[in-house]
Amino acid sequence: MNPWRMAIESTFFVLKWMSLIGIMSAWLFRGGLLLGAFDIVVTKDGELLSPRDACMRGFGYLVSILPLLLGFVWMLVDPEHVTWGDKVSTTYVKKI
Repeated sequence: MNPWRMAIESTFFVLKWMSLIGIMSAWLFRGGLLLGAFDIVVTKDGELLSPRDACMRGFGYLVSILPLLLGFVWMLVDPEHVTWGDKVSTTYVKKI
């Protein structure tokens, strides 16, 4: 394979994932309020999410999706009813 083509494809791959993570972080940081939902995501201490917490929550969602959505099914058996993404970032969804 041509080294230039490999470099260009690798760059686009990295940019695609960086933009996806950025968009997910921005959406998760706002707790879904962009879509008109009335749920807010807070940390264990009751604080609003920081950008770092939002990134960790996004990473947790990725981990939840990879094994056949098992991280979301986990919410049904967990006593606190939180997904793996929430466990990784120690966040909770609060109804307002």
